[in-house]
Amino acid sequence: MVVQCEVTFWGTRASYPFFTPEHRGLGGDTSCVGLSVPGSNLYIDGGSGLMHSAPGDGHDIILLSHFHLDHVLGLPYFLGRKRQGRLTLASAHCRSAEDLRTRIGSVYGGHGFPVPLSLIAPAMEFVCIPPSGLVVGPWRIATTALNHPGEAFGYRVTAGADRDAVVYLSDHEHGTDRDAGLVDFSADARLVIWDSSFDDRGFETYRGWGHSTWQAGIRLFQKTGAARLALSHHDPSRTDAVAELIRRELGDSSVFLAADRMRLADELPR
Repeated sequence: MVVQCEVTFWGTRASYPFFTPEHRGLGGDTSCVGLSVPGSNLYIDGGSGLMHSAPGDGHDIILLSHFHLDHVLGLPYFLGRKRQGRLTLASAHCRSAEDLRTRIGSVYGGHGFPVPLSLIAPAMEFVCIPPSGLVVGPWRIATTALNHPGEAFGYRVTAGADRDAVVYLSDHEHGTDRDAGLVDFSADARLVIWDSSFDDRGFETYRGWGHSTWQAGIRLFQKTGAARLALSHHDPSRTDAVAELIRRELGDSSVFLAADRMRLADELPR
């Protein structure tokens, strides 16, 4: 049986939504990647890009890498439109389902946004993903810790054969022992999505901020045997003109700059 899996980059900008005429090509919405198979949509992170996707009638799963604002901005609007079907909020950045509820409650339900998500979507399930990974609906999810202030987690998600995995490694700063583990974690994946906020040239200014460079993503990708690399989580300073200069340097058709609403379709055997 062949399942059509669609990957959509709903938001690819870092830090905060940023819209100017000079940023229109890449887009200004923050982190959200959607994976879709019949009957289920899985979203990795819930930044402002999530607001551009319509909830499905089946099982919608939102997988959070961490709870920084640029990765959760789109949750209330999306959840408020979910009228039918099953809804799951999941993360590895927790100790239990109740801890996950408490952590997201510190963002939504406090002084900055007084309406809790449980009031917007009372039927939503909270799922804590253990280090051993988890199966949620049709999706198999593996986790890995990233190098980011306050901690963040990367995911390897499959709805078919393992070689068709999508690996999400956003909000990671390269240059530690964790990099070698990410090579193994990404091995032979169909698609690796990498935090490419910065450029090797001038990176020292941003060391310790918890983000990486597009060149570091290519160096990791070349060791993985993965089929494609998407460079995402673009710093607001990356205008379309800067993006075009990067494209001229890539020199590899399997490496590309992700942009808001970019869509990829793969046939995933099951």
